[in-house]
Amino acid sequence: MWSTNVDGMLNCSRSYFCITTNDMLFGAPLLQIMQTILHHTQALSMASLQDQLLKAGIVDKDKAKKINKEKRKKARQIPKGKAALDEAKEQAKRTLAEKSESDRQRSKTLQMAADKKAIHAQVIQLVKTNTIDRRGGEATYQFTDDKKIKKIYVSAAQQNELIRGQLAIAKLDEEFALIPRQIAEKIQQREDHIITVLNSQQQTEVDTDDPYADYQIPDDLMW
Repeated sequence: MWSTNVDGMLNCSRSYFCITTNDMLFGAPLLQIMQTILHHTQALSMASLQDQLLKAGIVDKDKAKKINKEKRKKARQIPKGKAALDEAKEQAKRTLAEKSESDRQRSKTLQMAADKKAIHAQVIQLVKTNTIDRRGGEATYQFTDDKKIKKIYVSAAQQNELIRGQLAIAKLDEEFALIPRQIAEKIQQREDHIITVLNSQQQTEVDTDDPYADYQIPDDLMW
């Protein structure tokens, strides 16, 4: 590709530029020579692209120059590797957001389970601390539980109070307990399946004839 003439010049197969042997050996610094070579190499590449577009009939000369200009502009605006770096950052953001949402849902589920457990413990406590003793009862009271007929023994007074809705029947661990209506209504707000029997209360003489009207419901419940 290169030859030396009698004047000490390097001849190349293309006439874009020439460098004398004196320049290479004694004159111009190596960096300047390399910059000159790089500049003309890029020019050759751009010229080659324009030739290909023109020969293919895709664009005219002005259009080809415009395309090359825009290509160089974009190359300067986007640093090498920036596109890949931006995509990696976006992927990291998406992964972090998904993990945060997963952690939030898991935390919410655990909190709901803890609340449910705490409420059930309070229901058990309400039933146990407000159970009315029915030992020695000789009257029977029949009711339905899970589509089955059940029977418990109560006193005659308790039987009447169940009928009138002043007392209710709660079920814990297959055992039945008599509790006041006020307690049963509170329990129904959270775990209504605990209350097996709660008849509609008769409104006559409720204020004067209800022996359980003074039962106090704790005010520190979770519901």
